[in-house]
This record gives sequence, structure tokens and C-alpha cells, in this order.
Amino acid sequence: MPKRPRTHSLEDESKNKLRLLLPERWVFRDKTHDYGIDGEVELFDENDNTTGLMFYVQLKATDSKLSNVIHSVSMDIETIKYFYSLDVPVIIVRYSSLRDEFYIKWSSSIDLYSSKPDSKTITIRFNEVDKWDGDTAEAIETRLQLLRQFNNDHIRLPYRTSILIDANATLSCPTLLYLSQIKSEMIRFNDIVTFQDNLSESVVLARIFDNELNVEVIGMGGIVSHFDKSQYSDLDGAKSIVPLIIRSLGIWLILNTSPERGYKILTDNGLFRDIIDMPDLFTVCLTKLMRSTVYTSLLDEIHQSYQGSFSTDLMLSIPVVLRASVVGDDHREEALAAFWKKTLVEVSMRCEDHEIGAYVYSLGNLLRSQGKFREAFHCYWEAKRLVPQYLGRDYYHREIAGVLFHLNKFELSAKLYLQAFEIGKDPKTIALHADSLMFNGQYREALGKFDDYINACSQEDVGVYEWMLKRCCLDYMVNSCSISNQVRQPQTAEKLASDGKPNIESLENAIEADALCGLAWFNLGCLFKDESYWNHAAMCYLICGLLQPHDIETWIDTFFCSLNAKLPSDHLLIVVSHAYKINRDSFLTELYQCIYSSFEPESASTISSMIETVINEVKIKLKQQEPFIIRYDGETVYCKNCD
Repeated sequence: MPKRPRTHSLEDESKNKLRLLLPERWVFRDKTHDYGIDGEVELFDENDNTTGLMFYVQLKATDSKLSNVIHSVSMDIETIKYFYSLDVPVIIVRYSSLRDEFYIKWSSSIDLYSSKPDSKTITIRFNEVDKWDGDTAEAIETRLQLLRQFNNDHIRLPYRTSILIDANATLSCPTLLYLSQIKSEMIRFNDIVTFQDNLSESVVLARIFDNELNVEVIGMGGIVSHFDKSQYSDLDGAKSIVPLIIRSLGIWLILNTSPERGYKILTDNGLFRDIIDMPDLFTVCLTKLMRSTVYTSLLDEIHQSYQGSFSTDLMLSIPVVLRASVVGDDHREEALAAFWKKTLVEVSMRCEDHEIGAYVYSLGNLLRSQGKFREAFHCYWEAKRLVPQYLGRDYYHREIAGVLFHLNKFELSAKLYLQAFEIGKDPKTIALHADSLMFNGQYREALGKFDDYINACSQEDVGVYEWMLKRCCLDYMVNSCSISNQVRQPQTAEKLASDGKPNIESLENAIEADALCGLAWFNLGCLFKDESYWNHAAMCYLICGLLQPHDIETWIDTFFCSLNAKLPSDHLLIVVSHAYKINRDSFLTELYQCIYSSFEPESASTISSMIETVINEVKIKLKQQEPFIIRYDGETVYCKNCD
């Protein structure tokens, strides 16, 4: 019999051991499908009431006997950046099955920026002080409580700050004199920090080593700054250390508790532009700040920096990083589009044509996502002028075709989709080509193209469901209603469908004028439903739903008529999945209400459970949606969303 892989059993072993290690009042829950997160731990009090305290766990287990393997783990830098972007703190847990020991480290304590340039991974090292012992749980709870106090503004400025100078640090003056100079310089920032002799009462702990400064806040890790020790070893260096402490504190606040407060500390003290010299850290901070209330001030600050010493790489990448932070937020998207247009002046003066083309192209992507299709078209056209190589790229023709589709230029859109397919041979382009043909009134040809696509693609992708449903509707229109082609007359059809009391003759006339008149199909579905012609009613409602995708009532009618028509369960679940993809929980809420009001409790529960199982799978697939992209001289650079 085949054996279960050891990696799987080790993973289960480590989770079970961790559950046993946690206090009884702490609840561990698996988070199987979350990127980089294995579980969440929620803390309850002695009365089993939730405390609101929670942390995530990234669990790394090993069977190794080697001490250096047990005490280290390699992780992707992008994963650590993702942890920074979360609102819930993350603990990285190392489990040694050989020693039956756990080691922990807050992700916020990882010195991400000491890794080699262009490195994709970082090695995290655990020491004996990181080993889980009898005091660890209490320490975690205390730190989570302190973090909440920060979030609720119960720990206020100025922060009590202690300074520790490592015994091995090489100074060109006595340690006490060096420390005294730091304390004197801190007075200049007494609205932010005050010196605290007693470590147990401090909020901020700054540790000075030979060539680095480690600023730790409430024991949950902090920010590490690396420097040339020769510049910081004398009394002038002691004075320069204090702005580094302030800068690190501002960055920590941005990343962990209060982006607004951290940003104010940095900008009020002229330190914000310093973090531009740390590009990786800068981009992580940008993500947090763009989601905060200071986003307009942030964009103005960055725009001023564009007029200064920004590298061209940073100039080109910043808007894309910001774009990933504002998806679905109209106000921030508008502000970002205005920023992008303003900075185009600086980019045009300092960059090469192929770089400007990439910048303009990505602005087109942003405008397209905002529904500004004419502006997007002009951006794509200008990008092609600057970078003629785009004409040989399938995505260029596909994205232009998409914009033309939304401008109701269906015939031209279909031609460009066909060109895109001939260049790139991407099966998804066949579906888009078929969609344009359908909206151009070429229904029979569109049906054939949808067949080609469905035969060529994986039906596991949730994006396929729309095309499968459209193929089903076209089959009904072409083979049951004898509508193969037409010159669409939308206004005539709308007038016929809405004139007086709906009747089959007027609705059929409306569909003869425009077979994509959603109102005509909806009213026809209502007539068929009244007569219990469930199959026809289901198809009419489905066509209407695909034409008016945000009409939840139509999707509910589609579901129930399909159920009454005894259509295959696969068809029903595809309908539900696509309706959920468009309307999310609003659709589910109404659907469940209708199910429980229409069926006996046991039947309603069975149907709802089946739907819930499918929807959970859809949710996982939706997390893997195509990210926002920037086109750079033919290369595709992806910028993933973290929410």
C-alpha cells in the first residue's frame, strides 16, 4: 500500500503538538488556504469570552538532527513582506521533532533588509532565547495587549525609550559620554521620545551595535538600520544616531499600528525621504500608507521626490505598488490616476522611450479598470508609438480589444482579439473573441468559437463558468429560437420589451430586433414561469443574468427555475458560482433566504450545504485572480494584491 509522505505527517504532528502546547484558553484554527499562514490563534479569557487578541502562525517543522538546521529556516522575502502587510501579527514557529521543541520569532523582528541584493529568500535564525518555555505564552499575551493599546492610542507620545550599547561596539569615545550625548540629542525630539533608564518601563528599546541599530518596540521586534561604524563611533555620530531611532520608530508605527502617526513623525522631522534609499522597505510602507487616511499627502510627498533624485526604476515601480493597495477604492484610485498623470512629466524628462511607454501603458491599465475606456485607449496608443514592439505582443491587441469592446466597437474588438490569438495562441483569447462576436450579432459563429475554447481549456478555472453559460445560452438562441445572426437594434428592442403589459408576441419581436435585450428575456422568463415551463424560463432568466450580471433577482429566478426543470446539478452549481463571483455575499444572502422559505428545513439544509461547499472552492480560486500588471518593454511584471 502507498505510504503517506513524511512531510504531510510531520506537518500534522507539528500542529497537534502546538495545540497541546498552547494554553487551554487559546484556540488554534487551521488556515489551510491562506498564503503563507498555517493557522490562527485566538485568545479567550477564563470565562470563555473572546479577548479580541489574535495572532497568525507560520509553522516550519523539521526532522533534522543537525543543530544549524533546527535553528534556522529559509523563507521567501515576498512572504515576509506579505506578513508586514497584514493587520494581524504573525509568529514564525520552528518545530524540531527530534528534540520535541518549539522556537518562535515575531515576523516583525526579521531584519529583512540585511539580505543580499536581489535575493529572493532570507534565512531566519533561532536562538535559545527563542525557545518556547513556561513564560512564552504570558509574554505573547502581554505583547498582544500592548499592541492593542498602541492601536487604541492608549500608549501615547512621547514614548519611553531605553538605550543599550553593545559591549563589543567600537566607539572612539567613552561609552558613558556617548550615551550622554544621545540623551542630550533626544531632548530635541522630546515630543516623540523621552529617555528611560529602567528597561522594564520602556516602550522603545534601541540597541546600538558595531554597525547597526536595532529599534525594538514593545518586545515585538523592530527596525534594523545598517551603517558604517566609522560615521557613528564619535560624539557627532551619537547625535546622528537619534534621528535613526526616530526614523525606525516612524517606520515601525507605519508597519504595525498607526500609519498616520508614523508618517507624521517622519514628515515632520524631514525623515520620510530617507526611507526612499531603502527601496524594499519603502514599497512595503507605501502599501500601508496608501490604505490610510494620509494617502493624498503621501502622493504629494512622492511627487515632490519625483522632481528630485528618484532612480528611474523606483519612479516606474511606485505607481504599480500603489495600485495594488487601492483596488476597489474609487477615491484612492482617482487620486492615484491624477498622481500618475502628474508624474508622467518627470518620467518623460528622465526616462528612455521604452520606460515611458511602460509607464503610459500601465496608466492605461489603471484607467481601464476605472471604466475610463477612451482615456485608456489613448494611453495604449501612445505606448505603442513609444514602444513599437508592443505590436508584436498578444496582450497589446487583447487589451486594446477589451477597451474597444467596452466602447461598443464589437466588430473591431473581435478582429483584434483574433489577432491576439494568432500571435499568442492563448485559449482564453478565443473566449473573448467569441464574446465580441456574440455582441456583434454573430451568434452562430460565436457558438462555434465558445465550443473551441471549452474544448481547449481547463474547466477547473472559475473564469470558465461565464463562457460555459454563454455557450449554453447561444445554443438555446441558435438551435431552439433559430436566431443565428442579426444586426442588433437595441433601442427598438428596449421599446418593444417595455411597452404596455408584456406578451409573448411583443417580447419575441423585441428579441428579433435585439437578441441581447435583457429586459425582453426577463419578461419572457416571467411568462414561462407563470405557465410552469421551467426549462424555457430557466434559459430566459440565465440569458438575462448574463446580460445584466448585477441583477440578483434574475440569478435567484435562474436557480429556482433550473431546479424545477431538473437541469443537471453541475449546471446549477456553475450558475451559483458565477452569480457569486459577480455579486458575492449579497447574492448568497438572498439565495439562502429564498431556499429556507421555499423548502422544508432538512431539504433546505442539504441544498445550502452543497452550495456552501462549492462557494468555498470558488473563494479559494478567486484569491488567485490575475494581478495588476505593468508592461515593461515586452516583459510582464506582476504586482500581487495582499488583502
